[in-house]
Amino acid sequence: MKGGKPDGLTGLTIEQLGEGYQRGDFSPTDVVCAYLARIEQTDGVIGAFLSVLGEHALGEASALERGGYDGRPLWGVPVAVKDNI
Repeated sequence: MKGGKPDGLTGLTIEQLGEGYQRGDFSPTDVVCAYLARIEQTDGVIGAFLSVLGEHALGEASALERGGYDGRPLWGVPVAVKDNI
């Protein structure tokens, strides 16, 4: 991490993810793996996640890949949901 910002796939914008998927530079599985690794590296200090559904996320990424990139703006974009209760 440089200057407090994530590197690699976890530092890409939604637009950059879509462009990378379209070019075939990386896959949704690659992106999910990068985010899971980042969570593993940082969450012990931050404590942001109550649960991480890594296997589920990998399964969803794999299903997307089997269907092929369809050009939708949020295709393959990982999401974290904040629990405010």
